[in-house]
Amino acid sequence: MKKKLLVSALLFAMGASVLTGCGGGEKQEEPEEIVYLEESEIDSLFTNPEEYVGKYVKLSGQLLDAPETDGETTAIQAWHDVENYTQNFIAHTDAADGIQNQDYVWVDGKIDGTFSGENAFGGSVECPLIVDATVTKGSYMEIVVPTIAEISPAVSQDQNGIVVTVDKVEYAEDETRVYVTINNGTDYNFSCGTYSAKLLIDGKQMDQDTMSQTLYNSPELSELSYEVMAGTSSSGTLIFPAIEQGVAFQFILPDAYSDNYDLMFTNYMIDVPAQ
Repeated sequence: MKKKLLVSALLFAMGASVLTGCGGGEKQEEPEEIVYLEESEIDSLFTNPEEYVGKYVKLSGQLLDAPETDGETTAIQAWHDVENYTQNFIAHTDAADGIQNQDYVWVDGKIDGTFSGENAFGGSVECPLIVDATVTKGSYMEIVVPTIAEISPAVSQDQNGIVVTVDKVEYAEDETRVYVTINNGTDYNFSCGTYSAKLLIDGKQMDQDTMSQTLYNSPELSELSYEVMAGTSSSGTLIFPAIEQGVAFQFILPDAYSDNYDLMFTNYMIDVPAQ
């Protein structure tokens, strides 16, 4: 966005305020009725913002540019549909401390019609404008793949002093996140096939979701190491396609071996009960 566009939008809003005040008189305005868009109306907002002027909306998204500040007002531009880079919108706020380019955010504000202007590359921008907005920083998982439910089964299998534990499972609409810890209580390095780990559900094998962007976009998560040094542990998250909550499954960690070749291993097969 170019700074002049922010200024133009502000001047337009100020002009509207002045014209409203010219009516004079002692009549007091009634408190504004705050009506939020239903979830089913969100898509329509991006095709016809003018239809919803005066209503309020709660949106999530990812910033596609650095915020711009003019006086006490900061403008942000964000994608609402983060995965497809569509449904962009602009929000004006007086509190955007700590919000930076590429951040994931929640926006809560009033719809003020359509913003028309140019972006930083000289292209035209026409999208919903949200004013008097509250902008709150979030994370990729919270915005894009939020947890619907989670369990902490803490179920383990021990082979030769190497303990593998399924600590937690998070269920999201589009994926399942399995949190695993490998604890090497031996004097030898241990290796396993973390990239070949699978779930077994009702006799059907489920491989990891190699297309998932969750680990890449979530610095709070760690990858599970395929090699765990003697006397250490490794904890990490494995991403699988979405599975039904409350259904028992088996977590399988194959290709386990130790630098001590006298120690024999089979695939780790850990039962996660229905909860």
